[in-house]
Amino acid sequence: PAFGESSVTRTVIQTANTLERIVAVLASLMGTSYARKGFFARGEVPEAKIIYLDHQLVLSAAAAGHDLVAACHAAGKRVDAYTINTADARGMDLIRRLVSLKVDQITTDDPEGVAARWGT
Repeated sequence: PAFGESSVTRTVIQTANTLERIVAVLASLMGTSYARKGFFARGEVPEAKIIYLDHQLVLSAAAAGHDLVAACHAAGKRVDAYTINTADARGMDLIRRLVSLKVDQITTDDPEGVAARWGT
């Protein structure tokens, strides 16, 4: 790694590179009309209203002082943090931390368990 480069920085760079490839594929699948309008040149995805981010990325970035949720909100996007697998003590701690970061929704494999434990 480069001097001062953290694992969060490497993860964000890898994610950005992956997203760049995905956008290129989407642009080719949708034809050139979007490219002519400049959406992809500006890094925008037309009509995307919610951004889905891995909960570990959101929390790791926050621990390193980077508020990904606020950045998405500033761009007018809502944020879903995915996936909290269980509503055990660890899962509920993760959910509370994500809520404190103001995510708009959280994807879980155990919605009944989360609902039952939310107030505890």
